Amino acid sequence: MSQANFCPLYLSSQKTPHKLALITEKEKITFGQLNQIADQIENYFIEKKLTAYSRGGVVSLNHWRVIVLLIVFYRRRIFYLPFNHNKPSKKLLGEIEESRCQFIITDNPKLLQKIHSPRLQQKLPLWIDLNSLPFALTKKPIANSPAIAKSKKINVTMASLGLYTSGSMGYEKLAVFSLKNVFKNSHISNEFLDYGPKDTWLINLPLYHISGLGIVFRWLLSGGKIALASKGIKKVKENDLIRNLKLFKLTHLSLVVTQVLTIARQNPANLALLKKLKKILVGGSSIPSEIWALTKKLPLLPTYGLTEAIAQVATYDHHKEHWLKILPFRKLKIAPDNQEILIHQSSMFLKYEKKQKSFSSFSNGWFSTGDKGEIKNNHLKVIGRLDYQFTSGGVNIQIEEIETSLMDLPPIQAALVLAEENETWGKVPIAFISLISSVKTIKSTWLKEKLSLVLEKYKIPKDYYLLPPFTGKINRIAFEKKFLEDKNKFTLLK
Repeated sequence: MSQANFCPLYLSSQKTPHKLALITEKEKITFGQLNQIADQIENYFIEKKLTAYSRGGVVSLNHWRVIVLLIVFYRRRIFYLPFNHNKPSKKLLGEIEESRCQFIITDNPKLLQKIHSPRLQQKLPLWIDLNSLPFALTKKPIANSPAIAKSKKINVTMASLGLYTSGSMGYEKLAVFSLKNVFKNSHISNEFLDYGPKDTWLINLPLYHISGLGIVFRWLLSGGKIALASKGIKKVKENDLIRNLKLFKLTHLSLVVTQVLTIARQNPANLALLKKLKKILVGGSSIPSEIWALTKKLPLLPTYGLTEAIAQVATYDHHKEHWLKILPFRKLKIAPDNQEILIHQSSMFLKYEKKQKSFSSFSNGWFSTGDKGEIKNNHLKVIGRLDYQFTSGGVNIQIEEIETSLMDLPPIQAALVLAEENETWGKVPIAFISLISSVKTIKSTWLKEKLSLVLEKYKIPKDYYLLPPFTGKINRIAFEKKFLEDKNKFTLLK
């Protein structure tokens, strides 16, 4: 791949200008039209003097306009940094201040109103209302502009994209990417998942996260279609998902474990909708046995991935349960001392940033994932997080084993396990669970009885609490701190 590469959207607009690229409930946009809109936004950037090698941020709900912004950013060689719009405004503004962005584009008028700090205004000289940008198609294309024509060739080796990542242990930092490996990994994923010009992938995961952006990059290289909800998705609900499955003729879908389990448990008849699809990627730190059972009936593909590796690293290929096929272009090995999964930097991100400082996370060319696993015959088995392991009475306990056992119980939608200090055993597990909507409460004695059928006695949680509502991935450190500060705020199951 050379340094100068043509923009994938531009290539599709030249090859198949009248082919549908993007669909919503109310809109159908072709590759030619989408490229023209990108030209219009790019012309706006030029007029506003949003220059190359600057850094811009986006705070928005999921919407096709955000995808256009991503494309315009890398055409103009502007570093693209999406922010999680679900964060409290104070935390979000602090993150923006630290980001070194020269401008922010947002669809959130309340956020614009909350910018009081003179210090913040000095650091962010330009705030742009996303709704004021020229996304409507004009009758007169502007693609003949020399500056815009030149931008069709993009630089794939420069730092072009940043995504915040913390795993679930709370240390948040910015992962920085070039387009070279993003495009390479997306191309290989498309081949593995058979995603091409005749297919449609639903974007139902956030575009500030690699799970959502990964779909966008696969689409850009595939020549296929993507489908989005017309007004964006602030919080994905299962009934919204079912509605989208009925609304669009989808071939590909990405889900998290709880979404699959909710669909299966609330109304098993809806599984017929999933059965019609070609491929369904299922991500999550641990895959319950119920999901593995469903892989025999549905096109579910449990997947191991991480932000730094640009999402997909290994995916189930029906070779053997619990074992995932390592994708081409990926080089993995297991550390001999602690069984940690290591990934070679040749297919990874560039670096981390934290508090305006850059640092590498590679040791002799290898990235430490913090995950424990095994490799056999180019297949990977993920055992769990190294930092999710604790010792109770001299015996090692892997938290994920308890969480997956809990999630295998039909009333439970999500589960989180922590280690609590104990005078006798050192530490013992305690559990936090959320229930499906049809179940209001549950007895801890029933939970212990069911878990005793699959877990050793020392692995069965001592206490059970209701898990407060949450979106996205739970920050375990922050959650545990909140619990220890005031346990009375949590509902203990009797």
